[in-house]
Amino acid sequence: MIFRVIPFFSLLLLISSCSIHTPEYSGTPTTSDKTEELNTQQKKEFLILVNKIRTQGCVCGSRQMPPVQPVTLQANLIEAANNHALDMYRKNYFNHKSPDGSTVGKRLMQTGYNWSFVGENIASGHNSVQHVFEGWLNSKGHCQNMMNGNYTHLGIAKKDALWVNTFAHPKNS
Repeated sequence: MIFRVIPFFSLLLLISSCSIHTPEYSGTPTTSDKTEELNTQQKKEFLILVNKIRTQGCVCGSRQMPPVQPVTLQANLIEAANNHALDMYRKNYFNHKSPDGSTVGKRLMQTGYNWSFVGENIASGHNSVQHVFEGWLNSKGHCQNMMNGNYTHLGIAKKDALWVNTFAHPKNS
């Protein structure tokens, strides 16, 4: 899902057009939040996979995507991705929009990151960084998100079986 400061109606169209090509989350959260999360090495592994495809270019669906600049891991984006993964886990839902109505843009602003472009991929049920990356790469919309040249920063998080990947570019840079 890609956002730019745009009229509300267009924003609604973007939100509703984002399709999820991963299974719905059907896990039952426990009272403990001590479940599988990503370590620093796994975050770096994901960054390497994304940047390799960004610098080579690829085909997303039937659309040829040209090479674009690499992205860097960014703490605010990791925080926003972690917050969303944890929220989906605790409240047992699977959606870009949280039950309180917050979207990726709002979640990112809450971390202090003032963005001009923002996007998010979510997935459920993948068992490794490589597996979730391949799932997103094989999904036209998610792949196009990873290949969007407007993005300069990346965040990745996992809570139990739920994955969140946030992309953004700050304002005034």
